[in-house]
Amino acid sequence: MSQPIPKDWMNEIDRFGIVYKQGVSDFIQFASDKDPTSTTCPCPCNKCRNRKRFPFDIVRKHLILHGIESTYRVWVLHGENPYKDRMVEPRSEENDDLKDSRMGNLVGVAYGIHEGLAVI
Repeated sequence: MSQPIPKDWMNEIDRFGIVYKQGVSDFIQFASDKDPTSTTCPCPCNKCRNRKRFPFDIVRKHLILHGIESTYRVWVLHGENPYKDRMVEPRSEENDDLKDSRMGNLVGVAYGIHEGLAVI
């Protein structure tokens, strides 16, 4: 299994800060390492949304100017294999509680169990 791919930089608000810029550099390095023969890749910025290919230096500029598309968490178009590459995501108890409550709601809806109603 490969090294974990840190992606917490994608949540940074300051796109001109050190953390975000280093994350962009790591992303570009990752994409170029996955396809060493290519000089271009799909641009995952908020404007292009992986629909356009550009040279890596243009993609870097777009990511800093426009930010990275927040839903692009598994970089499959840039060589990431979700079954082999491990991702590192920040965890918080708040997110876990929200996920647990959503799962409870999903199960309740699926089985017709609603809070405050008795099922006979």
